[in-house]
Amino acid sequence: LQFADDASLEWLLAWLAPGGTTLPRVLLAVRTNELPRILRQWSEDPAANRVDGIALLPLDRAAIATLLESLAIPGLDPDGWVEPLARHTGGSPMFILETLIAMLPAGAAAAHGPQPRLPVPVSIQPLIERRLAQLSPAALKLARVAALAGSDFDVELAAAALAQHPLDIADGWHELEQAQIIRGGAFAHDLILEATIRALPAAIAHHMHGTLAQLLQSRGAEPARVAQHWWDAGDWARAGHSFMQAAQVAQR
Repeated sequence: LQFADDASLEWLLAWLAPGGTTLPRVLLAVRTNELPRILRQWSEDPAANRVDGIALLPLDRAAIATLLESLAIPGLDPDGWVEPLARHTGGSPMFILETLIAMLPAGAAAAHGPQPRLPVPVSIQPLIERRLAQLSPAALKLARVAALAGSDFDVELAAAALAQHPLDIADGWHELEQAQIIRGGAFAHDLILEATIRALPAAIAHHMHGTLAQLLQSRGAEPARVAQHWWDAGDWARAGHSFMQAAQVAQR
């Protein structure tokens, strides 16, 4: 129903209104983060409807394995692909299937195990971009910091990078969780992380990587992680210095 216009929703809700007509059970599907205004108001009115909400969660590792086994793709080892696909798609059945289609365009077998970098299916790029476009400015800023920070992302780093108090980013954080963009303090999957980075101008990304490098350095983070941010910022001298420190740590 996220694609329905207001007139269609008004007609639907009038048809579902309590009355003399006995209706069959009706299943309504809608993306949580794209709930139309009319539908939201209706769902929040306890006197107007009787709705049982069912939240469809992402597939876990066991369910992904079951899905891959059911597809019976020749040469595809379900056990070997569960983890890469979970990380890449976040457990979305649609994303998993579209990724497999992009991987095996001619139905060829994946005989050599998981690829180092899974493809980004063209068919789902507009869907991910649509989800990002619906974020508030505050949530989108936070998502961009999370994408650039990678494994270093946490509340303290995000607040410092945005020059805000941790409480100031609470609403944006909650919005990202509700939109299933971040999960457990990290991006839900690689597809949406890569889409967030792609939409960020290179000059801004370079500047923010430099900011993140400075913040991580002041926190005494691992030199290798600091070095990567200096490298992504294009600050070769500082990147070289941090790489040397990382090499010394590795040597010890």
